[in-house]
Amino acid sequence: MRLTSRVAAVAILGLLTGPMAHAQETAKLGVQADQRVPESTFVYFSIPSVNVMKERMASSHGSGIWTDPAFDEFKGEIMDALSGQFDEFKSELEENLGVTPKELLQIPSGQVSMAISSIDDEFGLIFFIDFGDSRRVVDGLMKKMATAMDAEGVKMETEEFSGTEINVFAIPGQDNNPIANSLSYCIRDTELVVSTSMPLLKNALSNWDGSDADTFSTNGNWAYVKERCNSGNAQPAMSWFVDPIGLVNDVLSSGMLPPAAAGVGAFLPVLGVDKLNGMGGTMDMNVGKYDVISKTVYLCKDPTGVLKVLTLKPGDMTPPKWIPKAVAMYSGMNWDVSGAYKSIEDLVDSFQAPGAMAAQMDQLANQGPGVHIKNDIIDQLTGKIQVIGGEGAPQEGVEGPAALLSTSMAIALGCKDEGAMTKLLTKLTETGGFPGEVREFRDSTIIEIPNPQGGPTMALTVVRGNLMFSTDVKLVEQLARGTDESLVDSPAYKRVAAEFPSKTMAVSFVDVKTSYKSMYDSLRGGDPAEMFPGMGELFENIDMSKLPEFSAVAKYLLPSGGYTVPDDRGAYSQTFTLKP
Repeated sequence: MRLTSRVAAVAILGLLTGPMAHAQETAKLGVQADQRVPESTFVYFSIPSVNVMKERMASSHGSGIWTDPAFDEFKGEIMDALSGQFDEFKSELEENLGVTPKELLQIPSGQVSMAISSIDDEFGLIFFIDFGDSRRVVDGLMKKMATAMDAEGVKMETEEFSGTEINVFAIPGQDNNPIANSLSYCIRDTELVVSTSMPLLKNALSNWDGSDADTFSTNGNWAYVKERCNSGNAQPAMSWFVDPIGLVNDVLSSGMLPPAAAGVGAFLPVLGVDKLNGMGGTMDMNVGKYDVISKTVYLCKDPTGVLKVLTLKPGDMTPPKWIPKAVAMYSGMNWDVSGAYKSIEDLVDSFQAPGAMAAQMDQLANQGPGVHIKNDIIDQLTGKIQVIGGEGAPQEGVEGPAALLSTSMAIALGCKDEGAMTKLLTKLTETGGFPGEVREFRDSTIIEIPNPQGGPTMALTVVRGNLMFSTDVKLVEQLARGTDESLVDSPAYKRVAAEFPSKTMAVSFVDVKTSYKSMYDSLRGGDPAEMFPGMGELFENIDMSKLPEFSAVAKYLLPSGGYTVPDDRGAYSQTFTLKP
């Protein structure tokens, strides 16, 4: 039996039993990792308390699926099918590591955090794992690790610092590696701390109470993310932050890289990426009217260069009436297309000469089909972009695992002049070697394009004021026909859209029931071994027909939505699932 099957068995059993265990939320979460790592931290991820997150998961509406009696027969089917594999895995785990699967899963109880930070011109990765009452188990695992490392010729040395014993393993062949030449760990109170940097680990120990003024918690960008993305709880279930440009700049200024790389830092402002000060957010569950809510801040005020290309503008993002109620998903955004083109033009001209890009566009227009990229395409776009997902049924001709996730999609780009864009498409189809076939449908011209990967025929057309591309010509036809039941009038969309501000840069809506019904029915009535190649051993003894009717799970699949709006320091996004 392969290890992957055993791990999968433990994972499935954990999914079945984990959410049922109602953890007691702690009154105080204690000092968090952002209060211990230095201010110059560029990547940060934290679950402030695994026990608290379990509790919030268990109390969310979606978790009810695990305790619903309708699934008892199927859960019994899984338990019976995996019992042998699980018992064998349990025996090997106890023999090799001296722990049971239950003990292993219970190790993380408080915070689990990770950071990539810089201190004393040295970069490192550091982990904090609060193991609660599992000290005996953790000590045993660390002892096993030391024995295994010793067998490979990697000796462990110990060092005392701040009343704590630090264990250090030198990484073979990495003596001159300025980033990771050793692996160190220690245990203090109920936390296991592991790091690739001794200065970073010692810094955390010397500031164990979180009282130091120069920590990541005082970093202005991170502080703003936490404030802007506050879920209402003392701590969210999960939080994160990434500052890629800050990381690059710090690495360049540290002198760790060869002199030839120094010019990269000077090049960043030219591209405009120096304006990106990071991004971060939070995720939480069972918060007020939200079953799940995620918030994200993009810290990029007054973008220039390549970042300007991604700029969105606020406006009315209400879906048009021709979007049918039956779609699985809808998203729309208002792109500053003219600003994006101007930014690219300025960037190109800065490397060449004023007017260089305009001259290149004129030159290209005199070749091939004679299309002027700016005049015929860019200037004809309104900037509104819409993505429409079909009803969730697998596309015809798509087999295997891809069939579970394959649904028809259409991308619609708003046009200022539908007639002019239609003429442009006609000009392209008349070019020699064009792979598509042209036909009329109602009042529109549809260009059918064979799918090189098989499956349904793709389509390109101009319809309802949009240049539209679809992975399935049937979806284009549906959108061209229109509908008597529009998405914008559906109760599910109205309830989600009530959370949207009046002016947004982007919105999204997902009908989760529609999205997953076909996948669920395929699993229930099909052969999972065929759908998931390589996992036949796992699924051969599971009767998927024991899954209940889709109606049993549908009540837990709630519609979700999201929006993006301007922020004082860039942009703010929120996605959510509302409670019933």
